[in-house]
Amino acid sequence: MAACSGYVAFDPQPRIYGHRASAARLWLLCENYRALLAEVHDELLDLAALKERRAELLRDASAVLEHTSPDDRYSYEIARKALKGLGGAGYSDADLDRYLPSSLRKQTSAA
Repeated sequence: MAACSGYVAFDPQPRIYGHRASAARLWLLCENYRALLAEVHDELLDLAALKERRAELLRDASAVLEHTSPDDRYSYEIARKALKGLGGAGYSDADLDRYLPSSLRKQTSAA
């Protein structure tokens, strides 16, 4: 009975789902920002459109951060380890280039 009471009182599921939902929204924001950078690099936007899209992204980021679950020490450690990469030395330019449009890549692929 005590174990069930403790589990119900400290139910981790809402926090887990809250973090998952915030991460998904932040991922979409990152993809939209990457797309904006690609369009700027390819000179497809004028200054007014750039400012409007940037302001929209900032509003969206503010909305996500207002409703996100609070972080704790364990979440920070998980994120810190993930950002170091598998070997612990970070990610190379080649690793990052896989996620960028070809116009923003530092290295060109041999294919």
